[in-house]
Amino acid sequence: MIKQLLLYFFLIGIALTGCKSTEDTSTQADPDKPDEAVTNEDDFYFQRKFFDAQGEKSLGNLDKAEALFKECLDKRKEAVVYYELARIQKEQNELTAALKNAETAHKKSPENYWYADLLASIYKEVGDFEKSEKLYRVQLENNPSRLETYFELATVQLSQDKVAEAIATYDKLEKEIGISEELSLQKKKLYDSIGKTEEGIKEIERLSANYPNEMGYLALLHDVYVEAGNNEKAGEILEKMERIDPENGLVQMKLSQYYASEGQDEKSYEALKKSFHTFDIDIDQKVGVLLKFYSISKFDPKAMDRALELLTILENTHPKEPKAYAIHGDFLAKNNNLRAATEKYERALELRPGKKAIWEQLMAIDSQLGDFDKLAQHSDKALALFPNDARFYLNNGIANVNLGNLDEAISILQAGRSFVIGDDKLKSQFYSTLGDAYHEKGNYTASDEAFETALELDPNNVFTMNNYGYYLSVREDNLERAAELALKANTLQPNRPSFQDTYAWILFKQDKFQEARSWIQRAIENGGISQGVILEHYGDILYELGEIDAAVEQWKSAKNQGGGTDMLNKKIQDKKLYE
Repeated sequence: MIKQLLLYFFLIGIALTGCKSTEDTSTQADPDKPDEAVTNEDDFYFQRKFFDAQGEKSLGNLDKAEALFKECLDKRKEAVVYYELARIQKEQNELTAALKNAETAHKKSPENYWYADLLASIYKEVGDFEKSEKLYRVQLENNPSRLETYFELATVQLSQDKVAEAIATYDKLEKEIGISEELSLQKKKLYDSIGKTEEGIKEIERLSANYPNEMGYLALLHDVYVEAGNNEKAGEILEKMERIDPENGLVQMKLSQYYASEGQDEKSYEALKKSFHTFDIDIDQKVGVLLKFYSISKFDPKAMDRALELLTILENTHPKEPKAYAIHGDFLAKNNNLRAATEKYERALELRPGKKAIWEQLMAIDSQLGDFDKLAQHSDKALALFPNDARFYLNNGIANVNLGNLDEAISILQAGRSFVIGDDKLKSQFYSTLGDAYHEKGNYTASDEAFETALELDPNNVFTMNNYGYYLSVREDNLERAAELALKANTLQPNRPSFQDTYAWILFKQDKFQEARSWIQRAIENGGISQGVILEHYGDILYELGEIDAAVEQWKSAKNQGGGTDMLNKKIQDKKLYE
């Protein structure tokens, strides 16, 4: 028991002296008051409460710790207790109480560094920058080696728009630690903010002079001269950089920019290529350059050719970087070379499978190409990585519907729609695709229900209207509903030949042949002349109007275009309509 008490008092002693400096900064009682007589019982009570408070604070129980520290004050008005209370209250954003206690701690022990530092930080938080600055200045006079105090002082000076004073503070810090990139850049920024551009340039000159062969600082100085319009000095720096390391990628990048500013396009590009062959320029910087090519390639074919050459260099230089292949894929996709783009995206995903955006881009290309085998493969792999992503379920369902794997499609679509949260349009696409699957399976009741649900979720989905209307017309079922849907789709998106063809076909099924002819002609005028199915429908309509020879000509045109029905050859041969 005695050993336990000795250990207990030893720990209390550590706690009470933990905030004291090794110099003449010990925390004493208020010198304006006489020492209070403290009984052994009171002393023990104080030490026990203080120790318990520290324990609760270390466990994160700040409310309990605060209450215990306040009980300590009932026995002894120690500065350390006020300090601990202020720390807790500051952490809990009780700044008024924190300020009062911090002021008391500092008053009782004005030489204590930590008490003054806490008080200065609270003054800063409550916006009393003048008092905060005054305290930090005193802190630095007493403790000039406390580097963090220089930054704090500069911060409160800048909060008062005292830019010159802040620069002076950084100058003092520089005397302590020497010239550094962080300080030089900060001082340049501040000089620029008050219109002293030349002084800012001098800071970078001093930085570079202190590290004369550091390419990064030479490049920075070059950029500063360019920004200031001093091309002569910028050129001198480039020459120096090239003398030091002519193969350096950073040098070549700067030379490329310099030649471009001088209108020397070929020299600029050759230097840029050299920089892409090196590791001195990281891949993110190179991607940034390529993105500029991406934006101008639409108007400049030469830019696209150069970008593709740079992309090949990028891949060869960084063969294990997925970014190299991903951005190559982006350029190829923009250039409409979709198959090659697919290969690049696939390579990027081999290196880093977890890039969801690349999976999405890859599947978008699969859909655009109508490559449903690839879409099924890619969506399967993506779902293994992202099993809660509804869009990947949808892509997999669409792929399997088009591949004729109807049961699998229905199963995946039913599973995937449960992952759609708060997105009615996306959920509508699930039901619309289920409608397609059920229709192909011959379950027309389920198909109609799915399409109607899809339209309840997204009443203006023109593709759902068009497909649903067409399916009804093929079955010659509920043609009024089919016509209503097709007309609305054409109203919302006019001049789309596939939609006009659908409405024409529904009118044909309603024996409204003249109206059907008008709509099918619109479809042909809007691009349907190259689609076999539309031309075959035109022939069917003309046949019902008694224009047999004209109908046969349209059937022949449909055969030449491809995409007609299995009965097309028989129609041509017999000059007769078969459905």
